[in-house]
Amino acid sequence: MQSLKELIQKESKKITLLIIFFLMIIVTFFNCITAKKEANYTAQTTFYHIEQILNENQKDLNKQKKEYRQTCIDNAQAVAYSLQENPDALYNIDELKKIAQYVEVDEIHIFNKQGVIISGTHPEYYGYSFDSGKQLSFFKPLLSNQNLQLTQKIMENTASHIKMQYSALWSENKEFIVQVGMNHENASKATKKNQLSYLFKLFRVNNEAQYYAINSKNHKIVGTTHHHIGDIASSIGLKDTQIKEVKNGFFTEIDGQLSYCVSKKIKNNYIYCIIPVRVLFKEVPKNCLEMIVCLIIISILFRLLIIKYIRVYVIDSINQINHQLSKISKGQLDEEVSINNSLEFQKLSHYINEMKQSLLVNNKKMDYILTQTNQLIGFYEYNQKLNTLYLSDGFKEIFSLNSQQCTQFKEDINDFIDFLNKINTHQVEKDIYYLPQMKHYIQINDRKDQDNTLGVMIDITTSYIKRKKIEIERDVDELTQIYNRNGLKIKINKLLEDKNIAQYALIFIDLDGLKQINDVYGHYCGDLYLKQMTNVLKTISGEKCLVGRLGGDEFIAFFHHYDSMEKLNNDINQLNEIRDQIVLLADDHSVNLAFSYGVCYGTESTDLQRMIEIADYKMYENKRKRKGR
Repeated sequence: MQSLKELIQKESKKITLLIIFFLMIIVTFFNCITAKKEANYTAQTTFYHIEQILNENQKDLNKQKKEYRQTCIDNAQAVAYSLQENPDALYNIDELKKIAQYVEVDEIHIFNKQGVIISGTHPEYYGYSFDSGKQLSFFKPLLSNQNLQLTQKIMENTASHIKMQYSALWSENKEFIVQVGMNHENASKATKKNQLSYLFKLFRVNNEAQYYAINSKNHKIVGTTHHHIGDIASSIGLKDTQIKEVKNGFFTEIDGQLSYCVSKKIKNNYIYCIIPVRVLFKEVPKNCLEMIVCLIIISILFRLLIIKYIRVYVIDSINQINHQLSKISKGQLDEEVSINNSLEFQKLSHYINEMKQSLLVNNKKMDYILTQTNQLIGFYEYNQKLNTLYLSDGFKEIFSLNSQQCTQFKEDINDFIDFLNKINTHQVEKDIYYLPQMKHYIQINDRKDQDNTLGVMIDITTSYIKRKKIEIERDVDELTQIYNRNGLKIKINKLLEDKNIAQYALIFIDLDGLKQINDVYGHYCGDLYLKQMTNVLKTISGEKCLVGRLGGDEFIAFFHHYDSMEKLNNDINQLNEIRDQIVLLADDHSVNLAFSYGVCYGTESTDLQRMIEIADYKMYENKRKRKGR
């Protein structure tokens, strides 16, 4: 075992390392928190600027769209006017293309009054009407209201599925409808400044951070600094449950990298700032290393000072106390503990000395108290570790030990153990033993722990004899001196609880002729008749048979613990051999011993009351057959 000094050095080293470890965890934790806060602040600042630019650009875009729609209407009016002034160009493709080029449109379509395309720059559309698809049906209201001027949003056209923006109106003479179309690329030039991918590049503070704009409804990526435009958010690792505004950020795997994500909803999109963890915490190891060096230096100095103080003021004093306690444990009870280098050790020394005196006084008090009780009580205490034995005065008196024997037991503990083992050979019941030399009964209880054994002995001779007498009066038939009904019930039920009882049977015996003997010879002879029956039953009741009297002329025999039915039946059949034998009642009176019996085997029932009922029934069957012979 290690010394206290070694333990303190070892434990202080562990504690120092633990303190450094936990401080490092705390420092690392706060560094990580700081890195996250900085990332949150940077992301929220970027989101704010993007939102401001989007709002400003949206105002400009709305103004430009309004102006652009008016330009589209003006272009349609210009085409309608040109065709109305030059009707020959109405069905001339080349002229129509020149007009389209002049007014800077990509398509011109001419509809008749029924809403069918009859001319235009693209013959493949001829024959289409306002009922030919969603894109064309937008302009169908022109048929019912000739004063309308309609401009359609950018969408795929009906024939070639190319994204176009169309405007349409009636000619001034109301003879035809003019529709002009502009290619999506031309129409989208004005919206370029409001593209999120474009804005991400402008406000990208950290080149290793990625920005994504995800549509709040279909979760498609509509803008990014990466290459996933048009993909579903789940393709980069964002789950549907993560498509929401998260100001404080969360960790998830994006494109195979564990990343930190901050998001904000701007209009119909969620804007995400995504920073890989390796980037987010890249400064943390450096900061932690600097902190480790400082902590190690401080901890070493502190540990050396603590060890020196403990050795001088604690360990040396404890060693001195241990030395003095060792003398006391070996029997030097006059040894005094005196350590005064600190108030605590001074008090400890005082209390140890008081405890020593208290133990001596208590032992004397205990011996005195035990001698004042009605019962003789003694005890012993054996400490295996110290190899010491204490015997009370009561213990010595119970076993009539002299001082020489007590000294021998204390000097050689094996002699004492042999003494206890001899007592154990005379056990009569649980914890109760008989001392044949003194004809006493004693109760022994002992308790053992790791290093100590305490044994208590009580002389219970008087109470034990009284209890046995009461049990006999309760359980034994006064006339026959065999078990009565109560004794049978207790003993048989206890046997039935034995799982190893094997084969067993209960025999119900009814003695014949008792009433006649009482009437003819008197009750004295009737009692002798019952005793003779008892004596005969005792001849067959060995260790495996229990006999008793239920009352009157009824007896019970219980055969148990047979390993085969054959042996069981052989012993039961002895009843047939003793039946009808002559027994002497008095000097001048003898009668035949007559009885009937019934057998209930253990295979028929395991309940005592039920077994008696079955055997009783079989006994009456046996009596009826015997009378019928």
